[in-house]
Amino acid sequence: MRQSSWCSTSATSNSGRMLFKSYLRLYTSSIKSEWNLHMLKTESNYHNYTLAAESGKKAMQEVVLNWYKQISKVS
Repeated sequence: MRQSSWCSTSATSNSGRMLFKSYLRLYTSSIKSEWNLHMLKTESNYHNYTLAAESGKKAMQEVVLNWYKQISKVS
């Protein structure tokens, strides 16, 4: 009777462990997917912000150059 009870408890314990490991694998996979999506968005935003900054820099250079040309004509 004791051995039967122990086997039943052991089987339940193993089943619980397997379920827990399965849950951890699923959770880890979910976290990895979320992280990869986050990194893709971050890289995309970085690229877009860099392009916008470069465009703004060029526009400011043109403004300063035009201003300098106008000042040079007056002098």
